[in-house]
Amino acid sequence: MKSIQLILIVLCLLAAIAGGLVFRFKLGYRLLGLLLFVAAVTFVLFPDATSNIAHLLGVGRGTDLLLYVGLLASVYSFLLLYSRTRRLDHRMAEQLRAIAIRDALRLDTGAAMRHNSEEDQNANSPSFTTTAAGR
Repeated sequence: MKSIQLILIVLCLLAAIAGGLVFRFKLGYRLLGLLLFVAAVTFVLFPDATSNIAHLLGVGRGTDLLLYVGLLASVYSFLLLYSRTRRLDHRMAEQLRAIAIRDALRLDTGAAMRHNSEEDQNANSPSFTTTAAGR
């Protein structure tokens, strides 16, 4: 085993541990992370395997295959994050709208109550109006 292989395996192991901690409650993501870890360690230990798989798929070199797979994974991740961000924006807008309506109703009810209490106070207190004839 070459030293670079040992370094790459340790890095893969650290990435797998970090992924396990981040996705500890999502079994599907943890299984996908385990699959990626096993694939990465296999390709690190047996680098010619990528070339063999690439030739079976009609790609010239193993590094080209890894580049294509990485590009597809990046596009998929981008689209996944974009759709999640859109969903969160939509949910936040709905919640803010509900809060604004609730606060507006609360303010309207409070203003109506104040207006009614002011009318009651004005009806109970004597009115001192002066007219031009009364001066």
